[in-house]
Amino acid sequence: MGVESNPLKIGLHQSAEGVVLSVAGGINTSSGAIFASEFARALALVGNGDLIVDMAGANPVSVTGILALLSASEDAVRHGVRLVVRHCRPSDPGMLDVLALSSTLDIEPTPSGRRSSPSAGRRSPWAPLD
Repeated sequence: MGVESNPLKIGLHQSAEGVVLSVAGGINTSSGAIFASEFARALALVGNGDLIVDMAGANPVSVTGILALLSASEDAVRHGVRLVVRHCRPSDPGMLDVLALSSTLDIEPTPSGRRSSPSAGRRSPWAPLD
């Protein structure tokens, strides 16, 4: 499956919690600029609420996607906005943990209820194995 078969689609809407940026498809080298542009547009719309990046329709997070989320997180912090990453696939939070980004991104639990936030007893990815 190539990039053409699963292009990036982004939706933007207001909710009671804040602005929701829905991501479907993949964030890759050819679509990273589109994500960044839409994220900037969403950031401009946030008032006192959160900016929620809903990854329910996204492909598993790639390196480009991780870099895009990290850049988005830094932009949100600069603007005083809380960024929430919602509906990561089960493998994504683990990858974010390994890269020590789960402490940077606010990751909500997946729909299955699996905890994917950086706290709640998960040991550091850099801790020695028992």
